[in-house]
Amino acid sequence: MKYYALIGVAAFAATNMAVPAYAQTLSPTGVVTPASGFAALNGNPCTLTLDVEATGSGSGGNAGPGSNTGSGICPLITIDSGATFTLSNWNSTGGDDGIGSADGSLSNLVVRVNGTQSCPTGNGLGFTVENTLAGDVRIVFPVTMLGTCQVEADLNAAFTLNP
Repeated sequence: MKYYALIGVAAFAATNMAVPAYAQTLSPTGVVTPASGFAALNGNPCTLTLDVEATGSGSGGNAGPGSNTGSGICPLITIDSGATFTLSNWNSTGGDDGIGSADGSLSNLVVRVNGTQSCPTGNGLGFTVENTLAGDVRIVFPVTMLGTCQVEADLNAAFTLNP
């Protein structure tokens, strides 16, 4: 009897070790919410408001359209609809607040200045998303080059990041 119990424990352990970790997700899904905060194009500091929706399982979604406020060129900078994102690499202690973060990738980003596409389409732009103590998420795009365009952003949105 002990022999069968040991086989059962070994089989259970092997099965659980073979199961991949659950994918990180944003919730709620199917709800369009604004992500808003600092964004810059070629060093021009603006405030970007970008619509974001986590779709299906919450491990990906849509972003855009978006508009900017601020001085100078800011009101002329817009983001088209059609950008998509995926999440990966959950870190349970990651982020500035140490309460969970994930890596992400954004594709099909179209930045326009005064209605004209100004930068090449952004594909595979890396970002991080992290839970904050305020109960929302922070989405950070580090300084990245799109052709001759330098873009960056630090946005907050009313989502929760789950493991």
